[in-house]
Amino acid sequence: MAGRTTDNLEELPPEEPKGPQAGTQVAQASVPLRAMPVPVPVIDMNYPDPTLLSVVLRDVSKWSGYNFVMEPSLNTKIQIFAPRRMLFNDAYDLFMASLAVINLRAVQMGTVVKIVPVTLILAV
Repeated sequence: MAGRTTDNLEELPPEEPKGPQAGTQVAQASVPLRAMPVPVPVIDMNYPDPTLLSVVLRDVSKWSGYNFVMEPSLNTKIQIFAPRRMLFNDAYDLFMASLAVINLRAVQMGTVVKIVPVTLILAV
């Protein structure tokens, strides 16, 4: 039927099944298939030299997928000592603790995380 065209599908002969031909064998899996394990990401959070917070934020944004915003006047230097790679939650906790050391905190607003100064509320 190569090269032949038709506008009426009823004129076409029925197609034969395209399964395995008689006399051929199809291999069957003897062990049930399992999903491949998802690798657990490990993060490097080591900044032993004084590093601008904006650089650390850029890196955290890359591995966390979060969007960060920060006022430029808050862009101070920070040092984080973590000689071993760590799991996501541990790395993010270390990042949050590092912000607290320099009197900053993260405030999530929808899909954006704002870096803001810690404000002290004094009881009167």
